[in-house]
Amino acid sequence: MADHAIVLYGQTQTGKSTFLNQAACAASAEVLEPGQQGVSTGDGSGESVTINTSLRTTSIGPVVDGPGINDSMLGFRWAAAVAAANAERLKVLVFESLAAPAIQLRTTLASLVAAFAASILPGVVVVASQADLRVGRAREVRVQALRAAMAEQSINELVLWQHAESLDEAETDAQVGVLEAALERVPGVSTTQLADLWQRQRRRAQELCDRQSPPTREVQVEESFAEPYTEQEDYDEQEPYTHHEHYSVSVPYSEEEQYEENEPYTTIEKQAVPVE
Repeated sequence: MADHAIVLYGQTQTGKSTFLNQAACAASAEVLEPGQQGVSTGDGSGESVTINTSLRTTSIGPVVDGPGINDSMLGFRWAAAVAAANAERLKVLVFESLAAPAIQLRTTLASLVAAFAASILPGVVVVASQADLRVGRAREVRVQALRAAMAEQSINELVLWQHAESLDEAETDAQVGVLEAALERVPGVSTTQLADLWQRQRRRAQELCDRQSPPTREVQVEESFAEPYTEQEDYDEQEPYTHHEHYSVSVPYSEEEQYEENEPYTTIEKQAVPVE
């Protein structure tokens, strides 16, 4: 069983895999295991490159490398790799890119605690990666801000890390030496204190999944009509038609009485006679 294993932890595109190639594997067959190759690094697209969590044997000890905590591929599988390390204690290199426009360290540490529990904090060394991309006063101000965020969690060890292209061989060796000394000063956390890591992994993976928007895709559809469409004139709605029936009332027939002819009418003249 190894004395300790080292977990690389941080946001996507903060230089974890680049660090692994530069400091740990050093692209050297004397350090890499037989058949082992250097890990893939970011291409600047912002898309995650490290998809699976893996355990690598390096010059600074067993190293667990995995996807960033905001991995675009939704990868979060630490438990199996940590178990495979078969180490008594666990230490963590938390990466914070000095080239980033804003500090992400507080968010990263909160995610670390959610994944491994607060007991992991005594084993943390903060690696300020891509330090050669921020120089002078701007670097000093950012480093001060990082130390303030570290103090909130009682973290003391901070290592500035530059790309290999900006250093000569002696400077590269000195940089690795500073890192190894920082790792020696942190006690790490006993792996027996991480017994619930599998459950934490499931919860964290579900949180990452729930934060994603449902996938959508726009599809162009051509409309077709059986008959050409013509615009019709507006019409006024009319009252509904009702049918009226017409009928006539018949007078009941009654038989008339027979007519009797009267005698002809005669005129009688009357004369007045004087009386003596």
